[in-house]
Amino acid sequence: MKKSAAMLGLSIISIGEGKELGTAKHLVIDAAKGEVSAIVVEDGKWYLGAKILPFDMIQGIGEYALTIETDSVVTPLSSEGEIINNLEKDIRVKGTKVLSQGGKMHGQVVEILLDEQSGKITGCEVKLVNGDIAVIPV
Repeated sequence: MKKSAAMLGLSIISIGEGKELGTAKHLVIDAAKGEVSAIVVEDGKWYLGAKILPFDMIQGIGEYALTIETDSVVTPLSSEGEIINNLEKDIRVKGTKVLSQGGKMHGQVVEILLDEQSGKITGCEVKLVNGDIAVIPV
C-alpha cells in the first residue's frame, strides 16, 4: 500500500528516454471503479495544456520518482475523454467527513491508501474526533 501524499510531487522519469518529464501534481479518482485512474503531470508548460499519465502506465513508484517505460504514455488531457469527465466531477476523498448512519460525526479522511500496482483505493486514514488516526479498509 502507498499513501497518496507519498506520490504527489514525485518526479516522473521515462526509462526509455532517460529523462524527467515533470512531477505528479494531482490524482484523478474514478469513483465508480474506486481507483486512481490517472495522474496530472506538471511539466512547467501549462500554456500547452495539461498532461496526463494513466495510472496503469506506471512501471514503478519509488521514494524519489514514478517511472514509466516511455514518454509517449504521458498524453495531452484533451485526448482522454473519461479522465476529463472524472476531473470535472472534482472527486476528493481527503477532507471528507466520516459519519454514522445516524448522522454522528466520527472523523475526517486525512489520507488515501492505494494499491501500487492497480491504483485501487484500499483504505482511508481517518482522523477521529478524539484525535486518533484509524485506518478504514475499503
